[in-house]
Amino acid sequence: MESKFDFFKDDESGKWQLPLNICSLGGCYYNFLEFDTKDEAREKAIELTKHGKEISGNYPCQECHTQYLLDCE
Repeated sequence: MESKFDFFKDDESGKWQLPLNICSLGGCYYNFLEFDTKDEAREKAIELTKHGKEISGNYPCQECHTQYLLDCE
């Protein structure tokens, strides 16, 4: 089964990350689930997809929201 979620290995922590949100302002990922292995991340991504979940893009991340407010001043 194809997953609607991306997952990738974080170079700093060495953990596999599965983002649950994508920023509506900057397009960056945030709100991550972390896994020790690629297989664990893939299994969770497929499980979320099977349950009808999709990555949410309804809200900005804190960093982009703060920058947006600074830019509006």
